[in-house]
Amino acid sequence: MGTGGGEPQARLAELRGTGQTLRLAPDDGPGWLVTRTPGGVRWSRAAGTADVTLAGPVEDLLLVLTRRLPADRVTITGDHALAQHWLAHTAA
Repeated sequence: MGTGGGEPQARLAELRGTGQTLRLAPDDGPGWLVTRTPGGVRWSRAAGTADVTLAGPVEDLLLVLTRRLPADRVTITGDHALAQHWLAHTAA
């Protein structure tokens, strides 16, 4: 398991899961719920509970998800290991 190296398809395969959920919660709006499934990742525009939640201004969420800001710029609650796994296998 890498931390961002390798082919994009191989890194994205690491995002598959068994129902783990991530919530992206912007300060203004419902946000997004990401579900890791065996077949890939599903996104929906929704609020609710999740295994891990990243919360903050929408601009900071985008920049953290693209690794242009460190993860500590947003509030992470829940399964920190899941958040780190997600960040390690997405944008390079």
